[in-house]
Amino acid sequence: MKRKLAGLLAALLLCSCAGPGAFAANQSFKDLPASHWAYQEITRAVTYGIMNGLGDGSMNPDGTLTWAHYLAMISRTFAPMAYEGARSSGTDWRTAGYQTALDKGYLISGDFLTVTPSTLNEPISRQDVAVLLSRTLPAARSNASAYGDSSGAFGNNGGNGAGNVSGGGNSGNVSGGGNSGNSSGGGSTIDAGDGAGIQIVTDSNGRIWIVKDGVSIPLSQSVEIVVHGDSVQDKAKEGRNTLDVVASKPDSENGNAFKKQTSANYPTTRKANDDGDTTAPSGSSVKRVNTVSGDDGETTAASGSSVKRTNNASDDGDTTAPSGSNRQRSGYDTPVIAPAPVTPAPVTVSNPPLSDFDQMDANHQAAVRRLYELNIVRGKSDGSFGPTDTVRRSDGAVLLMRTLDATDELRSGETVSLTLELVDGDGKAVAETVTGNGRINQSLSSLASVYAPTGYKVAPPDGKVSVITKRYALKFAPLTQAEKEEIEATAQYRNGQITEEEYRAKDFWLKKLGDNSRKRLLIYGAEYTETIEVPVTPEPVDSAENPDALTPVDGAESATPVDPATPQTRLETVTRTEIRYDSDEEAKSHMASVEVPVWRLRGNSKTPGTLSLTVNAALAEEVKAIFTEIYNDPEQFPISDGGGYSWRANSGSEHILGTAIDLNVDSNYQVRDGVALVGSGWTPGEDPYSITPGGSVVRIFAEHGWDWGGNAWAGHSDQTYGYHDYMHFSYFGR
Repeated sequence: MKRKLAGLLAALLLCSCAGPGAFAANQSFKDLPASHWAYQEITRAVTYGIMNGLGDGSMNPDGTLTWAHYLAMISRTFAPMAYEGARSSGTDWRTAGYQTALDKGYLISGDFLTVTPSTLNEPISRQDVAVLLSRTLPAARSNASAYGDSSGAFGNNGGNGAGNVSGGGNSGNVSGGGNSGNSSGGGSTIDAGDGAGIQIVTDSNGRIWIVKDGVSIPLSQSVEIVVHGDSVQDKAKEGRNTLDVVASKPDSENGNAFKKQTSANYPTTRKANDDGDTTAPSGSSVKRVNTVSGDDGETTAASGSSVKRTNNASDDGDTTAPSGSNRQRSGYDTPVIAPAPVTPAPVTVSNPPLSDFDQMDANHQAAVRRLYELNIVRGKSDGSFGPTDTVRRSDGAVLLMRTLDATDELRSGETVSLTLELVDGDGKAVAETVTGNGRINQSLSSLASVYAPTGYKVAPPDGKVSVITKRYALKFAPLTQAEKEEIEATAQYRNGQITEEEYRAKDFWLKKLGDNSRKRLLIYGAEYTETIEVPVTPEPVDSAENPDALTPVDGAESATPVDPATPQTRLETVTRTEIRYDSDEEAKSHMASVEVPVWRLRGNSKTPGTLSLTVNAALAEEVKAIFTEIYNDPEQFPISDGGGYSWRANSGSEHILGTAIDLNVDSNYQVRDGVALVGSGWTPGEDPYSITPGGSVVRIFAEHGWDWGGNAWAGHSDQTYGYHDYMHFSYFGR
């Protein structure tokens, strides 16, 4: 079992190096080109260990999925440990997926999804997939139900006496706003209010479900009853057996509905890992503990049943039970939460604009409605949903990945405990594995910045924390010599060991991305002025004279607290150098020709070659070093053509300065809002000459202070948005 679980974690670790949302393929399939509409989502599913190919190098994206396939895929996504636990005991993958789905509530024994172990090999329909996916989703962010009702835990008005009722065939009516419950055949149901359309169902396995509009959702995902700051479930998980109940009463003087009055501890029957069931002890069919607000104290029981009520609000102490029943009332003089009168707002349910939505029953409609609201289901190109259509492998992967993303979004910001491996770009450890906390949807770069080992920096690609795993590999790269020099010089300047002029003259500036005065001084010599932001260290404050540790900022009359841990800056006007050549002749006098090593592609083989470039003479040796590093890199990126200096009158292009280089022009086009200006395309992964964002060419140029036009200006990864120049590298970032 340990070996199989380790294998699963290893698979998840591979995906988490980039993190969910970064689509780095670890495996390619002959029938799944990068241009396929579902390529990214199928690739994610494969990387996460959710889907596999067919063994012959194909994915068969148009193949049909069965119930067994989809139950296994859902289990691998949202309950991987439970699924692998079943597999480790010798259970086949079909049965493991089915059993995990039952255990986690994605399937409910006896409900309208009629799949059985004997029908697992039958194709699954789109509407049934919608139901399964809706059951994996957490509740909406609300103190009400998952459906946005705002008038209480279940969205009911006033006397919502929705306690937990259980009993093997016994029945009991619990009134208070029209709520009733009856139990038969080992299960129990409570109808929460007249016309509310919400039910609480306890199935034969003892699990409690919320049923709304025909959709069944586990109680733990649907309702959070908050009492004095903590939920019942949280207190149970912490092993506490008391609830802090805060009494309230109307506060008419201040116009508030409630006013805190007192508090008391009451016993509960909740235990750690309790699923919410409050089955009564032997000899009693119903036990009510800490009833929700709105209880009017009525405990009329059906004939032959037993009802026990404790700690009820507004109790008059009457313990008279109807004939044939046994009723016990206690704690009636202890205050609990009492509700203010509420008029329920009308609930409007809007249906998705799918042409065949009305062809589904209410159960499937409710599931499709929720998925549509979360943009998981979008319908077909003809405006239909196709409820009874079978599900293709491509469709199934896309819907599952969208559901995973929606789950991350619904749980965004939730703190989770993580295991973090600190590795380099090759996956080798650079420090010991650590445990720490992260937040769902937190970027891995943000998380990595907290755990960066000495001498390393956070390395791309980025990703995010997802519910799919609690184990991540945070990637780091060694600090370059220039970066080490920058850290050292910045510390010296802040400590007053060097002046600003000395700080600005340091050579590490030559390898920083973008424009700066040290780069300009290297290329030119003419002077000009600019306003820059420079770091300053706050002067120590005499706490005896200034007890609040305030220091004036920029001569302002008011004072602002200074956090010593936060870097401070100030604006200063300084003399710098100008970027400009007035003519082709003047520019050429500053240029030099260099010959650099490159790899040439000859058929399927790479052969050594050279490339001649004209660049600014001040950068000639640096350019040679850049191309030598690209040539020696294991990627051996092929280069067919390239250009440097080019006079373009009245242009702001760095080509007229000899500080820009274009590579493989046709395969790395210049594009504005999807319209090609130069070149014919950019298809990294397909065209070997297309420059890959995370490849050696971009990385090595950046280490020498050169920006890449593929991501420098548009601020967006989509080729159809903004301005991209995928062939272009520039020293000043223009």
